[in-house]
Amino acid sequence: MDWMPAAMTGLAIGFAFTAVPGPVTTEATRRSVQGGFWPGFLVNAGSLVGDVVWAVLGLSGAAVLLRHDAFAVALGLVGVGFLFSLARDAIRAFCTPVQADGGTISQGNALKVGAVFSLANPSGIAFWSGVGTGMLAGLGDASAGTIAVLIVAYVFAGMVLGSVFVAIAVLGGRLLGERIMRWVDLASGTALGYFGIRLLWSTLKRADPLLRPALRAIM
Repeated sequence: MDWMPAAMTGLAIGFAFTAVPGPVTTEATRRSVQGGFWPGFLVNAGSLVGDVVWAVLGLSGAAVLLRHDAFAVALGLVGVGFLFSLARDAIRAFCTPVQADGGTISQGNALKVGAVFSLANPSGIAFWSGVGTGMLAGLGDASAGTIAVLIVAYVFAGMVLGSVFVAIAVLGGRLLGERIMRWVDLASGTALGYFGIRLLWSTLKRADPLLRPALRAIM
């Protein structure tokens, strides 16, 4: 097996995904500014754990079982609730004094937060079962070895670029102090709320075919 094309594809996907602003980047930045490198790093690591789950399912073909609208809607609603909960916590932190040592931030919780972000996002199913499968077809090799190399390269790229972002956030927090921490909370809360609203909208659109028959029966 020529592993280089699969590795390059995985690296490209990982860097592209990590570079796009999203709820994972937002929460990792907030926790890094407040608690240092590890809380932010673990949010990113947790999200990659969820990505690997969807990648294995999608690239192995098992995601066919997960394409039902009801399943995607349920996942979407879980993600919406989670995003809104984190947005509320961030806004609360903005409205209250911030502890400079970030001692209240749990590293275990950070890992779980990242994993839930990824697992509760229905787009992971669509990407890895659709785009990911198309990439394998382009490589001309859908063997287990190729899939493994692609996923490992994806995780490596996500960890590297995610760590760079976290280190930048930590440095910014140390240079600018407590004041920037509070404004990061406000910005994060606003961004997380936006992501929650956007996910809610896409979930409601996905649920429309399921809700229409029920509404017609009631009316």
